[in-house]
Amino acid sequence: MKEHKRRQLEERLKAGLLWQETNYIFTHEDGVPIDPSTVYHLFKKTCKELGLRSEPLHVTRHGVATELLNKGVSAHLVKEQLGHSDIATTLRAYAHIRPEQKQEVADLFARAIESG
Repeated sequence: MKEHKRRQLEERLKAGLLWQETNYIFTHEDGVPIDPSTVYHLFKKTCKELGLRSEPLHVTRHGVATELLNKGVSAHLVKEQLGHSDIATTLRAYAHIRPEQKQEVADLFARAIESG
């Protein structure tokens, strides 16, 4: 994102008076927002080129949020990053449990019972 921001600043300087400030992340060289479907198509193309399975772009939002929560990032920080007004939304929609985590919990519980 830092690299993208740097490139966009260069584009702004080159465009001069033609630059239109829209506060969008994905824009043409003059600041005008690109069609939202362009990002979707670029995402699909990149996934195909990298040999990744085809997923909806929104799935990346879930993946990032889940990984942040799994890495111990505060749910409140993840909520803010996602722009949710209510932390319950963040936890309900994004705190996915992976199969290996279920096994870790089962193993932890078994060790607790064994050490009794």
